[in-house]
Amino acid sequence: MKISVILPIYNAANSLSRMIDSILAQTFFDFELLLINDGSTDCSHIICDEYAIKDSRIHVFHKLNAGVSAARQTGLEMAKGEYIIHADADDWVEPSMLEELYNKAIEENADVVICDFYTNNGNTENYVKQQPDALDHISVLHGLFQHLHGSCWNKLVKRACYDKYGIKFTKGINHCEDLLTWIQLYQHPIKTIYLHQAFYHYVMNENSITHNFTRKTYEMRCCFYRELCKSLIIKDFESDKRKIRLGILSEGYMYKVVPNKEAWIELLKHNKRAAFCETRSLRWLCGYLCLACGLFFLSKKLLKY
Repeated sequence: MKISVILPIYNAANSLSRMIDSILAQTFFDFELLLINDGSTDCSHIICDEYAIKDSRIHVFHKLNAGVSAARQTGLEMAKGEYIIHADADDWVEPSMLEELYNKAIEENADVVICDFYTNNGNTENYVKQQPDALDHISVLHGLFQHLHGSCWNKLVKRACYDKYGIKFTKGINHCEDLLTWIQLYQHPIKTIYLHQAFYHYVMNENSITHNFTRKTYEMRCCFYRELCKSLIIKDFESDKRKIRLGILSEGYMYKVVPNKEAWIELLKHNKRAAFCETRSLRWLCGYLCLACGLFFLSKKLLKY
């Protein structure tokens, strides 16, 4: 088996068939598709079973709901392919994706192949370039804190890398769980190749946790940050970690600004202490500036006399 495609599923009945059909339409045939049904309460489980009957390359795993990270880990443990790529049930892929990525990996003897992707929002489609500044693992790691998307679906990775470095998806981390995994991987000297083509269509879902800010999503992002601090053992990333922390606290998401005034009020209401800690230095600075201004005007007044 050359490639394992891992597809976590939770209540995705409306879009699931589109994704599965796009994978089955691949020009590359030597793959398996692992459908991980994470306790869906709609008819997603029925759709999974129906597809498994039609195509022997499809394997279905039904499990109790435990979040996307646990679902991805289940797929990783069940995968038999030489290479692994993930997908999300809301999206779809181009027919040549697996063939192009696999051929590039074999041609270059690569551990990871990174490619570009599309974002789709209604009738609008944008091409997103994902070329790293350099291909050594430290440069790619830096890129993941900057312009590189932390997703698993635009990266084909050799399964042996997970085993060799003991990389796992952290159960309970369901926000940026894929980015956290890449950060773990790229602390090791894995060979990366970039393919300047896009195959994956990422649907911009406005209801997802990456586009909404609530008390629950804030806490989830804080959990992500704590796991990041545990995982990032390489030095010289303190400034990147601080940017992420400030982004979580003040923007609600490291790449997005707080969507509206209500979201900011929600942050302050539930996280006064955290917000105060982050802005304490600013408060001191403002205090010193006020004091300096006061002394300046007082000295001018005294000079008149």
